[in-house]
Order: sequence, then structure tokens, then C-alpha cells
Amino acid sequence: MPGTRELGLFHASAQSAKVRGQPRDARGRFVRVRYTAQRLKVLETARQMREDMGLPPSEWLTPRPAGGAA
Repeated sequence: MPGTRELGLFHASAQSAKVRGQPRDARGRFVRVRYTAQRLKVLETARQMREDMGLPPSEWLTPRPAGGAA
């Protein structure tokens, strides 16, 4: 159907694989991730929900330490 956008939910592309990497600035240097209070609350809620459902912990829901590499 013309005008319908492809959401990209079911295919993996090289571009979507790049998006999930470690954040970098415009020059390609690694940058520190700074979590807002709201984001930390969302991560905590998601971890609690997984625990309540009996699912194993997810590394995606654990904030990286501020001091260095994870």
C-alpha cells in the first residue's frame, strides 16, 4: 500500500544494529551515558516487573557504572 511506512519490527538491518552500540559523539569518540532520575525509575520498575513475573534479570535494564566500562 503506498504511503505505508515500514516499521522495521521483524527484520534486522545493519543500521539498526549500529543504533544499539555504545554511544559516540560526532567524531566517533565514546561518550559517558548519563541517566536521568526518570530513566533510573523506569529501569527499576522494569527490573521489578521482570522479578515479579519470574523472568531472569536482563543486562539491558542495569545502568552502567559511571566510572568506566561495563
